[in-house]
Amino acid sequence: MDEKSTIDSLNDDCTVLLLPHFDDDEESMKYIQKIYRTIFEMELDSWSTDHKTWPKKRTYTLFCDWFRIEFHSEVIDFGEGAIEVEKC
Repeated sequence: MDEKSTIDSLNDDCTVLLLPHFDDDEESMKYIQKIYRTIFEMELDSWSTDHKTWPKKRTYTLFCDWFRIEFHSEVIDFGEGAIEVEKC
């Protein structure tokens, strides 16, 4: 993590992920539980590319302790151009 990074600064600029449509938050959480490792490692990599500094046991419980998950039903794109997809 950058020396200037704080929990507050990380909370001010959160990662947003688009998920498939689910009927309720419970279904969305089940999906997150299936993919949490990928999300966890993506976030850790954005903080530090030195994998030795990452927690050894990246459990779902730890993921939930470290990250606040919010679901929002709409995303509105005011951009002028086409949406570009980056491969992970």
